[in-house]
Amino acid sequence: MTDSINSQQKITMFNKLINRDKKSTDHGFTMIELLVVLAILGVLVILFLMTFRNQVSRSRDSRRKGDLEKIKIAFEEYYNDNGCYPDPTILDQCLGDQLKPYMSVIPCDPMTNQPYEYIPMDSDQCGGYRVLTDLEDNKDPVIEKLGCSPDCGFGAGYNYGIAVGTGVAGDVVTPSPSPGVSPSPGASPSGPVYVYACDRNGECNQYSQGHPFLVNCPITWPTPEQCLAADCKVAHPEYRCN
Repeated sequence: MTDSINSQQKITMFNKLINRDKKSTDHGFTMIELLVVLAILGVLVILFLMTFRNQVSRSRDSRRKGDLEKIKIAFEEYYNDNGCYPDPTILDQCLGDQLKPYMSVIPCDPMTNQPYEYIPMDSDQCGGYRVLTDLEDNKDPVIEKLGCSPDCGFGAGYNYGIAVGTGVAGDVVTPSPSPGVSPSPGASPSGPVYVYACDRNGECNQYSQGHPFLVNCPITWPTPEQCLAADCKVAHPEYRCN
């Protein structure tokens, strides 16, 4: 009899344990578990949005760089035909056709829809120029390379650009000719045909205006003296064409 009672008690206790476990599983996730899952999902969403935003910003920066290179080519072709660069207001009307036939449409900033900043070196814009913009990726290494960190010296909002006859950064002054350096025989002081740039090894070479290689050059000079004085080999390797 005693054994029968003990067996029945054991069966009853076993059933209670099963029912308790079943009740605990029926409750599903606890509040803490739900909070942990939501926190993880929130972090993943934030990381996705940050990555997406960075990719979009870099895409716009690539567009800006491409626009400035197209402007540079158009300006050099204009210079070949006219002996000077375009009027200082030529880029003011975004999406206009005022630079035809050298450029069918004037590009503008892909985010602000504002014109790029065109700064001629002098009043008749024959000696050179800068065209500036603002890259969204402030950590882009080209900004430091051009001397435009935190800006190019023309106020906040411009940390990248292209230049001809001068440096992109405002504090870069075209050096005076070194003593004893004479122009190459084919160059003329006004030089409507040729410009000078440092190749990948830092050597100064003469190029015709509009030469495709000049697209890769951050700076060019109108005379060989200025190119040699810039000292691309040692003092300013950032001036070398890529």
